Amino acid sequence: MAVTQGVEYAKLEDGVAKEYVDDNPVKGTSSGRPNMQAMVQWQYSCHHGHAASFVSTLLYGPVMDQGEAWCRAGEVLREKHATREDGQETVVLVCGSEDTVVPIDHVREDLDRYLGKGNCMAETVPGGHGFPLAQGEAIVDSLSVAWRL
Repeated sequence: MAVTQGVEYAKLEDGVAKEYVDDNPVKGTSSGRPNMQAMVQWQYSCHHGHAASFVSTLLYGPVMDQGEAWCRAGEVLREKHATREDGQETVVLVCGSEDTVVPIDHVREDLDRYLGKGNCMAETVPGGHGFPLAQGEAIVDSLSVAWRL
């Protein structure tokens, strides 16, 4: 292990090591944006319980098979939406345009199925699954347009 500014880094393979050390996942890249690949590698290399914790979330957390709960949420949303004209009862889900973990097509399909068309919308901003770290302004812009702020 090497220590850089109080953060431990595991020694990685040559191709990744330079990017990993040069782009400190805690401080971000020279552009100021976090290096997601380096951050994920850091989690797996330095936090030995990360993988088990992630798998446990998928196995035991309320992540999968929540259709019934989402249908109930859709009923509440439809009731509220019927009384509002300003669009502020609309659920807006923002996704990364290149997200392969949660693809936008699946999100739109699930939103329409569970919450009902007209009560929700899915927008995209540039990026993959870690888009919130680098696309704060784009997210706010999407919400502002959707909610007519």
